[in-house]
Amino acid sequence: MSHVDITGFDLTIDEIVRVAKEKARVALTPEAVERMKAARAIIDEAVARGEKVYGVTTSVGAKTGVPLAPERIGEFNRRLLLTHNVANGPLASPEAVRAMMLVLLNSMASGRLGVRPLLAEQLTEALNTDRQIDVHVWGSMGQSDMAPITDLALALYGDLDLQAGEALAMLNSSALALGISALAMAELRYSLDLWSLIAALSMEGFAANPSIVSEAALRSRHHAARPRSRHGRAGRSDRHRRCRRSGRSDRRPTGSSRNAEQARSRASPGQRRPRRRASRSAPPSQPPAPDARSGHVGQAR
Repeated sequence: MSHVDITGFDLTIDEIVRVAKEKARVALTPEAVERMKAARAIIDEAVARGEKVYGVTTSVGAKTGVPLAPERIGEFNRRLLLTHNVANGPLASPEAVRAMMLVLLNSMASGRLGVRPLLAEQLTEALNTDRQIDVHVWGSMGQSDMAPITDLALALYGDLDLQAGEALAMLNSSALALGISALAMAELRYSLDLWSLIAALSMEGFAANPSIVSEAALRSRHHAARPRSRHGRAGRSDRHRRCRRSGRSDRRPTGSSRNAEQARSRASPGQRRPRRRASRSAPPSQPPAPDARSGHVGQAR
C-alpha cells in the first residue's frame, strides 16, 4: 500500500479514510519540513525581541497581556494543557483518533501553527506505528476541540519541553471534529452509491421492466406540480380554472363576510340561524312620516 504524502495543503477525504481505516503510512514532504522551520524561526525571533504575542510571550484568558518569564515558558505550556484537560464521556473510535491525528499533522505541515518539525515527526511516528491513544469526545469549547486535543497532546508530548506558543497552537485546532466529519462524508458517499445499486436491483426485481417509471404511469399518479405564484400559492388563473370546473366562484370573501362565515361555522346546530333572504313578494318600504313640529322627515312617533 502506497503511503500518503503530507504537504499541509492538499489532504483529501480519501486519504483520511486510507490512513484512519486502512492504516496507510504517512510521510512529511521535505517542503513541509522546511516551511515549518521557517515559521518557527519567526516565532523564535519574536520571543528574542521580547514582543508581546498572545499565548507565546504572554498569558491567555483573564491574564491576557501578562508577560511570561522566558525561563517559565515551558512550564506555562504544560499548565495550559493540564488546565484544559477536561474531556470526558465516551472514547473516540480508533479510526476517529487516527483521522484526528492526520488532520493535526496536516495543519502542522502547513507551517501556520508555528510548531517545530519535531512535533510533526513524533505525530508521524505515532500514526505509522499505530499507537493507540485514548481521546474523549466530550468537552469541546465550540470554537475548537481544546479538551480532546489535550488528551492527544499530553499522551504524545508529555515528556517533551514545549516551546513558546506550541501548546496554544494545538489547542486552537478542530482536528477531532474535522476528522470525524471527513469519515462521515465518506460513509455518506458510500451510502449514496449503495442507494443507486439498490435502485438497480429493484429494477431487476421487476424483470428490468421500465414501465413503472413510464410517462403514462407517472401521469396516472396525479403527482404533477401545479403552477405556483411567487408567494407559494396557486396562481389566480389556475384557481379560476378549478373553480369553473367545479361550478364554484373564484371570488374570495371579504373580511366581514369571512368573519360572519367563521362565526356561523363555530355556532352549534341549535344556534345557527339561516341567512335572511329578501322576499320578492314583500311590499316596498314606506317613507318615514314628516315631523309635524319641524317639518323635517324623521322617525314616526
